[in-house]
Amino acid sequence: VANISYERSHVLVIKGTAKDLSDVFQMIPVLEKSPYFENVTSQYASKRRVFDKEYTDFQIQCIIQASAPSKEPS
Repeated sequence: VANISYERSHVLVIKGTAKDLSDVFQMIPVLEKSPYFENVTSQYASKRRVFDKEYTDFQIQCIIQASAPSKEPS
C-alpha cells in the first residue's frame, strides 16, 4: 500500500502496487467481511513491467461505517 486517503464523505481510498493481480482481488473480500467497510470496489488494477518483473498498480475504494456496528448477543 502506497497511499491511503479519507474523504469527509466517509470514502476510504487505498492505492498501491501488488506483485500479482490476484493479490489485489484477494484483498477485496477481506475488506468486505469487515463490519467497518461497505461498498468495496476496485477502481482500477493495471499491470506494468519493470525490467523483467511485472507489477500491478491498483486503487480500491470503500465506505467507512460512521459508527462501529453493535454486536448481537451470542
